[in-house]
Amino acid sequence: MESLLTIQNYVVTGQIISILFSLVVIAIITSLVFRTIKIGLLSIIPLGIAVIVNFGVMGIFGIKLDIATALIASFAIGIGIDDTIHFLLNFKKEMDKPENRDRNKEEIRKRIVYNALQYTSKAIIFTSLALICAFILVGFSSFLPIKYFSILITLTMFNATIATLMFIPSVILLFPGLLKSRSRIPAAANSTASTTITSFISRSRDNLGPEL
Repeated sequence: MESLLTIQNYVVTGQIISILFSLVVIAIITSLVFRTIKIGLLSIIPLGIAVIVNFGVMGIFGIKLDIATALIASFAIGIGIDDTIHFLLNFKKEMDKPENRDRNKEEIRKRIVYNALQYTSKAIIFTSLALICAFILVGFSSFLPIKYFSILITLTMFNATIATLMFIPSVILLFPGLLKSRSRIPAAANSTASTTITSFISRSRDNLGPEL
C-alpha cells in the first residue's frame, strides 16, 4: 500500500512539473519569436484552459490520475500549441501590413483579428477534428485507463481549439495594447516557430517520462 502511494505521488509530482515546465518553455520561446512577452503569455492561455477543464472533468467523474491519464496534459499542450502558433503567426502578419498600421482605430483592430481568423480557422478546425477522430478510435479499447485517456484527450483538444479560436481573439480586442508590435517577425522564425516549440516539448516530455 505504501509503495502504491509512493508511485501515485511520483505520478502527480511528475505531472505538475511537466505541465509547468512545458508552459514556461512555450511562453519563453513564443515571446522570443514574437519579440513581446504579451504574446508569449497569451499563447499559453488556451492550453491552460484546456488543462484546467481536463482536471476538472477528472475530479467531477472521479477519474484517478494514473500512468495513462497523467500523459493527457502533456499531449494536449504539445498538440494544442500548433493551433495557437498558427493563429498568432497569421495575426502578426496582418499586423505588419501597411494598411493595418493605424491600430488605434477599432475597425482596424477588428479587421486584423477577422482576417487572421478567416485564414486560420478552417485549417485549425479540420486539423483538430482529424486528431480528435483518431483519438476517438482509441476509446474502443477494453482497457479502462486507455478508454479514459481517449475520452479526456479528445475533450482537452476540443477545448484547446475553442479557446484558441474564441478566447485569444476576444482578449486581443479587449486589450488593444497587445496589438502594439515592436518589430516584424523574421522570415525564418515564421517558418520554424511551430516546429521548434513542438519538438522542444516532445523532448521535454521524453525526459520527464521516467518520473511518471
